[in-house]
Amino acid sequence: MNTFDWHRPRPGLDDHDSRVGHFIVARLFRVRVDVFSIGFWAASLGWKRGATTIALARCRSAAYVRMAGQDLSEVDSNDVAPTGVPDELMSKQRWQRALISFAVRP
Repeated sequence: MNTFDWHRPRPGLDDHDSRVGHFIVARLFRVRVDVFSIGFWAASLGWKRGATTIALARCRSAAYVRMAGQDLSEVDSNDVAPTGVPDELMSKQRWQRALISFAVRP
């Protein structure tokens, strides 16, 4: 009998799947993605494809996606004025932003 549990959650992998979903749905709605990174801290490997920097970082227990116009604290602090560029996250309709937020990998 094989005692290895294939159904056991693997730390970090579910997070990667979720971020891939955010990335795919954001690109479907034509949101500019500035960074797609698997892992945190310094990138050990990275490349640029169009406007997106794709990185593999040293600590691969998590992942993140940074979309253009997603950080409202920059807008609220008056450091960056809202531009209203159509490829920014906050320029999209609410239902599109909701789908991007709740997206998971298919």
